[in-house]
Amino acid sequence: MQSYTQINMLSSSTVKYLAIVNCVEGAFITDALMGADPTFFDKQIKKSLIKARRWGLANSNRLFALMMFELWRREYGISLST
Repeated sequence: MQSYTQINMLSSSTVKYLAIVNCVEGAFITDALMGADPTFFDKQIKKSLIKARRWGLANSNRLFALMMFELWRREYGISLST
């Protein structure tokens, strides 16, 4: 987590850019995970991971892994139903 002094040293355009990137990336991850097949991962767990990330918890690696799995599953049509 960056300190207030470090953030304060950034230009206002950089801060706006970072806010937009964070918002767009967060929306993409949220859409990908919340639209996923519920038979693979519990929806409440996914929600709690996304919410915790917004509050600054360092769980990006978990979200990234879940998102990549979901994108792979969609690309190759993988499902648990027979």
